[in-house]
Amino acid sequence: MDFSPSSVEYAERVARDEGVPARHLCRDYLSLRLSERFDLAVMVMRDYCAMTPRDRLRLLDVVDRHLVPGGALLFDVDAEPALERVREDVEYAPGLMDGFWAAEPYHGFRHTFRYDRERVSLDRYDIVTASEVRVFHNWVRYFDPTSLASELARGGFVVEERYGDLTGAAYDPGADSFAVLARRG
Repeated sequence: MDFSPSSVEYAERVARDEGVPARHLCRDYLSLRLSERFDLAVMVMRDYCAMTPRDRLRLLDVVDRHLVPGGALLFDVDAEPALERVREDVEYAPGLMDGFWAAEPYHGFRHTFRYDRERVSLDRYDIVTASEVRVFHNWVRYFDPTSLASELARGGFVVEERYGDLTGAAYDPGADSFAVLARRG
């Protein structure tokens, strides 16, 4: 599930090419209301960390409504050591990030900020084309196992397992990310 049509189209194409039976939805998972219930919900790409605290709690409520009794949520997060490597700086480049931000020629400006008390960083991108200026904010919340377990508990979930990544690798406290399997507490 993704709210980006191009992401859903890409996922459908890959599943079809690999012969994997899958159902893809183009929706906002924060407002999801399906009649089905699932054994497992998986969130990838550390998406949990890009949400506001209120939206993270909304997500946990949505997931809870869609899990069967005993179902689980598996997801990855950005870890505290990654924040220690974030440096406040500015970058400018024509076509910043190899043309990622626009199909047409543009100038890109990135400003990086750290908010240590909140354990958050921000990359602000100003993208200037011939016809418009667009601004994007990429917020990231960094967790350690204790802060994540505490937040999940507020949403009614308990961490059952901790991993190095979504494939089940061993947890590494010095890594930039980690994954958890959580169940309703």
